[in-house]
Amino acid sequence: VLGMHRSGTSAITRGLQVMGIDLGNNLMPAMEGVNDKGFWEDLDINALNNELLSSLGSDWHHVAPIKSSDIATLLKSCYFTRAVELLRQKVDKDTIFGFKDPRVAKLLPFWKEVFTYCQVDTRCILVIRHPLSVTKSLNKRDGFDAEKSYLLWLGHVIESLSGSMGLQRVLVD
Repeated sequence: VLGMHRSGTSAITRGLQVMGIDLGNNLMPAMEGVNDKGFWEDLDINALNNELLSSLGSDWHHVAPIKSSDIATLLKSCYFTRAVELLRQKVDKDTIFGFKDPRVAKLLPFWKEVFTYCQVDTRCILVIRHPLSVTKSLNKRDGFDAEKSYLLWLGHVIESLSGSMGLQRVLVD
């Protein structure tokens, strides 16, 4: 599930779980006043994504996109092997596994290489919410100003759309 933070990715991912999609057994707990019903993010995947971004001097709230040279660096590092091992631990041949972490929008070229290497059938749900709603939510949760929030929204949307080209995908508004 791809999308910007505060766009409804948690609600969509929870819906997938209700329909039988395996989200893993190490989910991020709910946070009162932020995501009262849960984030539906696998903590192991989330931790690796945070580490990947940090190794590049980035973070989920940095507006600068991740460069293709940065992805190449990640693919040549131990991170690729770690991501492959993590995905293999999560994927069970008897179930359909899914995950969401808004950081993946920035890191999708890396993850696509992992999916290809692991020979998993990859499909994407792109979640779009009006940028004004996202901006208001980010201001409330993180204190971000509108300009930064709009740029973050635009970056995540563009990276989700361009990064998922060639994959089966559906857009949910």
